[in-house]
Amino acid sequence: MMEANDRGTKKWTALMLTEHQEALRKLFDQKRVQREANFGGGSDS
Repeated sequence: MMEANDRGTKKWTALMLTEHQEALRKLFDQKRVQREANFGGGSDS
């Protein structure tokens, strides 16, 4: 039996418009800055 490891990534990636990608980048950047402000900004991941 074939396993489904993809879980729809290909399907959704094709629908990502440039505007969506830019909005997600901004959101993730804001979250990163907020997290760094809350935890001291150290980059020892």
